[in-house]
Amino acid sequence: VLDNPAQDIPLAAVLASPIGNLTGEDLAEIRGFEKKNSFFRCVKAYAEKGPEGRVRQRLQECFRLMDYFREMVPYTAIHELLWKILEETGYLRIAAVMPGGEQRSANLEMLLEKAKAFEGTSYKGLFNFVRYIEQLKKYDVDYGEANITDEQADTVRLMSIHKSKGLEFPVVFVSGMNKRFNKQDVTREVVVHPELGIGVDCIDFQKRTKVPAFLKKVIQREVQLENLGEELRVLYVAMTRAKEKLILTGSLTGVEKKLGSYETLKERKEEQLSFTMLSQASSYFDWILPCYLRKPGLREREQVRVIGLSALVEGEVKEELAGEDMKEILLGWNPGQVFREEFREKLKEQFHCEYPYKSDGKKKLKFTVSELKKRQFLTEESGELLYKEEEIIPLLPKKLQKKEGLTGAGRGTAYHKVLELLDFCKSYNKESLGKELEGFVQSGKIPEEMYQGVRLWDILKFLQTDIGKRMQKAAIKGCLYKEQPFVLGVDSSWIYPEKKKGEGTSGAPEEMLLVQGIIDVWFEEEDGLVILDYKTDRADRAEELREKYSLQLDCYGKALERVTRKKVKEKNIYSFALEEEIPV
Repeated sequence: VLDNPAQDIPLAAVLASPIGNLTGEDLAEIRGFEKKNSFFRCVKAYAEKGPEGRVRQRLQECFRLMDYFREMVPYTAIHELLWKILEETGYLRIAAVMPGGEQRSANLEMLLEKAKAFEGTSYKGLFNFVRYIEQLKKYDVDYGEANITDEQADTVRLMSIHKSKGLEFPVVFVSGMNKRFNKQDVTREVVVHPELGIGVDCIDFQKRTKVPAFLKKVIQREVQLENLGEELRVLYVAMTRAKEKLILTGSLTGVEKKLGSYETLKERKEEQLSFTMLSQASSYFDWILPCYLRKPGLREREQVRVIGLSALVEGEVKEELAGEDMKEILLGWNPGQVFREEFREKLKEQFHCEYPYKSDGKKKLKFTVSELKKRQFLTEESGELLYKEEEIIPLLPKKLQKKEGLTGAGRGTAYHKVLELLDFCKSYNKESLGKELEGFVQSGKIPEEMYQGVRLWDILKFLQTDIGKRMQKAAIKGCLYKEQPFVLGVDSSWIYPEKKKGEGTSGAPEEMLLVQGIIDVWFEEEDGLVILDYKTDRADRAEELREKYSLQLDCYGKALERVTRKKVKEKNIYSFALEEEIPV
């Protein structure tokens, strides 16, 4: 923002941060102050001539800070500028008291370090630093979070031996003791030594032979010894990191043969390994195992055991069986065998306790409006529906449709979609309505088969009804809302009427259940809200639909009143089959 304040997202981020301390509602109010201008101009205008109050004062303070820091940009290093911003705005202290404050503070300090490192390059200035950060984002360069742990932290740390140099830990595992040393430097065709020079092979073109030159042999031997010396120093570092316990791990093939090769060392009186054994080592185990086996008195105290795959599997199986045995013991424990009276009674109570609301686990916690409609007509004895749902027929391609067109749920979906897309601010006749629906097809809003399944006369008849005209008036005022989803929380006794008010199933405390659905259409008039539900069901009389869908409309009314905090004055059904409006 100091580099270019006319960037909407960074400016909004600063204003919403603890520096600006503005809420989302405040930003929306600022944005609406001058809708035609950019966000920066809205902010500027609000700070200059907006209504007096907290928002304007905060904006003026932000601009004062920006001007103050912007004056420093030409002559201040980036890391110093960042430090002044963090210190004078108090942002560093704010970050420290937020959740994860220690990590946040460390990350900000790491940013200062990166800014200081940037100043050491040939690039200078705020503009180049901002571009540098943008390039890091573009190429997914992530420095990670700052490390705030130390060797005293109660954690397990994984690191290389080189990284552990200078650190100490209570318990140390050194793994991979069997890993072979890297000898690529010795086995190459050309070997190099800083003092002895270059060693190559001698090629005899007459005899067509190639053998290592004497100098190459010398260099190879010298490089090998130097590498082994370095590996020995690394092993020393690894074995001196532990303060209390050191555990060396690794795996070997041909263990018996390997241990047998060390038998000759047991009779040696010298404590140190011979130069030959040291120089022929290919892994850390070649140094550790001989020392362990030949140290005086160690063989008597400790036994070398070979743990193979079968032993590992056997140990795992024993542990699992022990757990099963313990489970059987606990499940079969007879509390009556406990002699202390108070302890025995407590055990009996715990072992014989049953969860009192077990049946609640089989009850649903979330319903759709359609599910509630079906529950309303279930008989208590048989659980069968008192009415039969229309068969659900999916939308089919035109060639596969029957001659009578869409039926059932497919027809209902088509009518709902057309009424959702229709502009109720307009007045329609048969020709204009047909063109409107054809436009929906051409724009891909509805498929051709859906258009063919809708009768224009049904839509025109609905638009000419009293409820259709009221919807048109509401649409012109901007108070008409179509296909509104909702999730409603209701008491469990409302869905499970067999329970008492304030009591859940099985006597459990009453809990809140969720009901979700979609309101076809609702609109607002001067004296309240009106809900309308479209129905394409076949019905012989209005009372049948009113009885069938009253619970569904009640849900819509409850949800709408909670969301809008306004009274729902009417709940209506429009039946396309009966061609009439039905109050509920």
